[in-house]
Amino acid sequence: GLSVGGEFVGSLVFAVESAPPQHRVFAGSICTASATCGVSLGSWTGLLLNTLLTPDQMRQYGWRLPFFGGMLIGVFAYWARQALDETHSPRHNHGTTVLDKMPLTQALRE
Repeated sequence: GLSVGGEFVGSLVFAVESAPPQHRVFAGSICTASATCGVSLGSWTGLLLNTLLTPDQMRQYGWRLPFFGGMLIGVFAYWARQALDETHSPRHNHGTTVLDKMPLTQALRE
């Protein structure tokens, strides 16, 4: 999780559900810490570009450079997702998945 947008919650849920019970808090905290590191990395990138490039260079091409970096991260994320297995079903019973008739009602009761 270096993405704070739409990927943060999904990565947090995936990490916590996939971790052994004794390591779930640690897995969730790693997601939160990596999101914070991603925001910091973005801030440092902006600072570095504004320091190294003139205002004219920033207007001409400098503002595009972070997008190229984002494309590289996107390619890596796509590759990493292809290697992941689907999460296990928490209600798995002898090879058959048990579905509730009213899952919202049950969730509100629990």
